[in-house]
Amino acid sequence: GLGVLYLANDLVPGAFTAERVELLRVFTALAATSIANAVLLRDAREAQGRLEAQNEELTALDRMRDSFLARTSHELRTPLNAIIGLTESVLETAGAPAGGSAGGESHPLRLVVSSARRLSNLIEDLLDFSRLSQGQLRVERSAVDAGATVARVAQLLRPLVREDVALLDTVEEGLPPVLADPDRLEQVLTILVDNAIKFTRHGSIEIGARGAGGDAVEVFVEDTGVGLDPAAKDRIFDAFAQGDERIARAFGGAGLGLSIARQLLELHGTSIEVESAPGRGARFSFRLERARGVEVLRSAAVVAAVRRPIERDTVRMAPVVATSDEGRGYTILVVDDEPTNLRVVHDNLGRLGYRVSVAYSGPEALDSINAGVRPHLVLLDVMMPEMDGLEVCRRLRARYTQSELPILMVTARTEVPDVVTGLDAGANDYLGKPFSGDELRARMRTHLHLANLHRSVTRFVPHRFLELLGRDSLTEVRLGDAVRRTMSVLFADLKGFSQQTRALEPAARFELLNEHLALIEPIVIDHGGVVDKFVGDAVMAVFDRSAGDAVQAGVTMLRRVREANARRVERGHAPVELGIGINTGPLMLGTVGTESRMDTTVISDAVGLAHRVEALTRPYQSGLLIAQSTREALDEPLRWATRLIERLPVTDGEAPTAVYEVYEADEPARRMAKRATQAAFERGVQAFHAREVDEAAAQFRLCRALDGGDPAVRLYLERCARIEETYTRV
Repeated sequence: GLGVLYLANDLVPGAFTAERVELLRVFTALAATSIANAVLLRDAREAQGRLEAQNEELTALDRMRDSFLARTSHELRTPLNAIIGLTESVLETAGAPAGGSAGGESHPLRLVVSSARRLSNLIEDLLDFSRLSQGQLRVERSAVDAGATVARVAQLLRPLVREDVALLDTVEEGLPPVLADPDRLEQVLTILVDNAIKFTRHGSIEIGARGAGGDAVEVFVEDTGVGLDPAAKDRIFDAFAQGDERIARAFGGAGLGLSIARQLLELHGTSIEVESAPGRGARFSFRLERARGVEVLRSAAVVAAVRRPIERDTVRMAPVVATSDEGRGYTILVVDDEPTNLRVVHDNLGRLGYRVSVAYSGPEALDSINAGVRPHLVLLDVMMPEMDGLEVCRRLRARYTQSELPILMVTARTEVPDVVTGLDAGANDYLGKPFSGDELRARMRTHLHLANLHRSVTRFVPHRFLELLGRDSLTEVRLGDAVRRTMSVLFADLKGFSQQTRALEPAARFELLNEHLALIEPIVIDHGGVVDKFVGDAVMAVFDRSAGDAVQAGVTMLRRVREANARRVERGHAPVELGIGINTGPLMLGTVGTESRMDTTVISDAVGLAHRVEALTRPYQSGLLIAQSTREALDEPLRWATRLIERLPVTDGEAPTAVYEVYEADEPARRMAKRATQAAFERGVQAFHAREVDEAAAQFRLCRALDGGDPAVRLYLERCARIEETYTRV
C-alpha cells in the first residue's frame, strides 16, 4: 500500500489538491484489491494442495482396500477349507459321517460346517467383485448361441419363480451367434433374471433375444414388477446401492448384482439400458455384436469335437491295479468332455476296485448303455457340448428310475438354481467341483447301498406293481392303496411237478422249480406284465397293456419250455409240462394286511376263472387255454391259431363261457393236424354242449379218422360213449 502511495506521490507532485487526493484514493483501492487477490490465490493453492493430498490418500486407500480384499479372501479360503475338512473328520470319528447324523442336522459341529461353507461362498463373490474393481477380470469372446444361453438360464431359474409369475423365454428363429464370453453372458442374464424374480410378485418375466438390425443382437429381460423411479435408474448400477431404501427393506439384496452385470457388459464393449416406471415393471436390455463368418451355432461343440481325437490319444485310460476291494462288483459310468477329468476319476476309482467305463459326451454315454453297458451308478458332468448332462439325465430317467440307476451330477456350477434344475432332471445327488475323493466315495457308497436295497425290495414287490398302484417307490405305498383296472390274468403251472420230483432231494426239487420260474418271469416282464405271486410251482401274472401281450407271453413260455426239455432229456432227466390259463376282466389291485405287515394282491372273480381255465389244461393235455373274454379282447384274434375246446360254467344264472385252445406253440405237425380238423372239432364241441350227443360223436369220430393223436378228441369220444351207455341202461 505504501508503494502505491509513493507511486501516486511521484506521479502527482505538489500540494494536496482535490485532484491529487482523488488519485491517491483510486490507487489505494487498487492496492487493497491486489492484496485481497493475493490472499485468495494463496488460500486456493493451499486448498488445492490439501485436496490433491486427500485424493492421493483416497486412491491409496482404494488400492489398499482392493488389495486387502483380494489377499484376505484368498487367505481365508485355506483356513475355511481346513475348518470344513477337520470338522467333518471329527464328525466321522465321532460316528457322524457326512451323510449320517450325530445329533442330527442341529449338531453343533454340523452347524459349523454349514456356516463355513456359506462363508466360503460369500468369499467367492467378493473375489469376483475384487477382480472387477482392479481390472483383473478379462472376458474371452467367442461365437455363442445366445438363444441357447437364454433357454438355459430360464430353465435354471424357473423353479425359483413364484407360482403366480410366469417365466417366459422367447428367442427369434434363425438368430445368428454373437461374440461374447459364454460364461459371463450367462452370468449377466442370471443376475438380471434373478433381479426380476426378486421384484416381481405377480404377472410375468420374459427373457429373450432377437435381431436388432445390422450386425447386432438384442438380449433383454422384462418384468411386470414394482418398477423404478426415474431418479433411481442410474443409481441402481452403483455397487452396494439400492434404487429405493423402502423397496430394499421389503425385497432384500445387497445391490451388487447389477453393478457386476454392467461392468461385465462394458468389458464386452456394450452397455445396459433400462426402461422402467413405478408400478409398471422394468426392461433391461443390451446389444451384442454378431459373430461374423460363423455358420454353426454350436461353435464350442465343434471346437471340442475337432480337439477331442488329439486329447484321447494323449490321455489314455490305462489299466489300473486295484489296491482295495471296496468297489468290486460295481460298474461306474463316468461322463465328462474333459479327458483329464476322466483320467483322474478312472484311476482313483479303479484303484478302489470299481470297473470304470468312460464316455466323452452325452450321446456316447447313451450309446454305451444301448450297447449293453449296465452301470450301477453314473457320474455325469453337466456342462458338455452337443448334449448337456441335464438332457442325458432326462433320457436315462425315461428308462430307469432313481432307485434302479443312481445318477450323481458333478459340476463346477453349484448355485441353488443349478442344483434344483439338476435334481428336477432326475439326478440323485449333486457334487460341486473341485471335490474331495473322500466326499465322492461317501456319496457313491450311499447311493450304491440304496440301489442294492431297492433291488432287494423289488424281489418281493416288483416296481411294475407299484406303477400300477400309481406309486414311484415302495416307501410311498400305504395300507389300503387300490386301483381298478381291466387286465389279463395268467396262471402258469408245472403239471405233475410233485409226482415227478417226489424221489428228488429237497435241494434238487427247489433247484428244478427255481430253474423254471426263472425261465417264466423274464418272459412276463418282456411282454409288459408283472408277476403277482409264486404259488408253489405255479405263477400268477397280470398284464395291463393288452390281452395280446398275455397270449404271446404264454406262447413264448411253451416254446422255451420245449427247448429246456430238450436239454433236460440230454442230461437224462424227464421233461416237464407247463399248463397256462388266461382270463381277462376287471381287477382290483391293492395292499392288504396290517400296518406292521402288508402285502400286494389282486382281487377279482377274473382271477378265479383264470385258475379254472388253467386247470382244464390237464384233462385236455393242452398247453395254453384262454377264456372267451380274452379272445374277444384280442386286437388280432386270427394272429394266433385257436379253436373252441370247452364251455365252462361260471356262476348260477350266467351262461357258460367259451374256452379256446391256443395251439400256436405246438409242434408244426400237430399244429397242421389241428388246423385240418378244426371245423369238425368245433362242430362237435357245440353239439356236445347242446346235448346232441350223436352228432357230437360223429364229428369227433371224423376228427379221429383224420388225426388219431389228438387228446381232446379222445376225451370227448369217451364222454360221448359214457353218455350213450347211460342212455342205453336207462
